[in-house]
Amino acid sequence: MKNLPSLLSALLLLFVAVGTAHAEAEKEGGAAPPAGPVYVDLGEPVIVNVYDQGVLHFLSIDVVALVESPADEALIHDNMPPIRHNLMMLYSSQDYPALFQTDTKKRLLGETLQTLQEVMQKEAGKPVVEEVFFNAFVIQ
Repeated sequence: MKNLPSLLSALLLLFVAVGTAHAEAEKEGGAAPPAGPVYVDLGEPVIVNVYDQGVLHFLSIDVVALVESPADEALIHDNMPPIRHNLMMLYSSQDYPALFQTDTKKRLLGETLQTLQEVMQKEAGKPVVEEVFFNAFVIQ
């Protein structure tokens, strides 16, 4: 029991030394950001007008893209204006009644992926986007 305080002190010093060494390694760039897939929210939903027999409707789609790395995520953010522009052009050309069908939504999901990959190929030299998801799909 007499050695317990000195043993606790030694353990405390050891923990402090290990923690300090770990913090120093991180400062020197020893810790890299985790690699792996990243989900990129494309910001505000893309909202477009869609006409049906002269009646104005709204289509709002919230898109998330899957990319390989944080570096690819940065490329997406750097090219957001042409991405959003091309998505608005794609969505505004849709046939209103067909938007209610699941097959149309699946087709539009594929066209969204293709559009994003084409924009990124042109702007960044590689397709970057592996997959896309609709977080919201609202027709009004």
